[in-house]
Amino acid sequence: MDAPAIMQGVAGYRQVASCVSRVEASKRFYGEQLGLGEIDRPDFGFPGAWYEVGALQLHLMQREMDQSVEGIGPHFALYIPTGDFHSEVERLRSDGVSIMVEPNQRDNDGIWAAFCKDPDGNIIELTDMGPDHHK
Repeated sequence: MDAPAIMQGVAGYRQVASCVSRVEASKRFYGEQLGLGEIDRPDFGFPGAWYEVGALQLHLMQREMDQSVEGIGPHFALYIPTGDFHSEVERLRSDGVSIMVEPNQRDNDGIWAAFCKDPDGNIIELTDMGPDHHK
């Protein structure tokens, strides 16, 4: 059996993001009880917290979890090296993938991100923030 084709632009996982109902209670659990190290998080206009988990990250977002809420909910992020980022997003688009959030660069750290959905509606972030990126 032939091995499945590997997407050339995706180099690895970056983070997992999860919605929480009370960020302060979640910070106590993840930070104090589990002992994860909290790291700086950009201001996205809603409460949340980011933690280091080895070379990867866990992103918590205080968000409602019903289907009527627009925006980015639970997702995982795939790392695409900076030099391939824009061409890979365009390759996906030309292959019929709907880009739900166009590539954008964060002001605070220059990281590029875009978002798409898989065929079942799971949200996937595409980012050039690699697994070894710290603060």
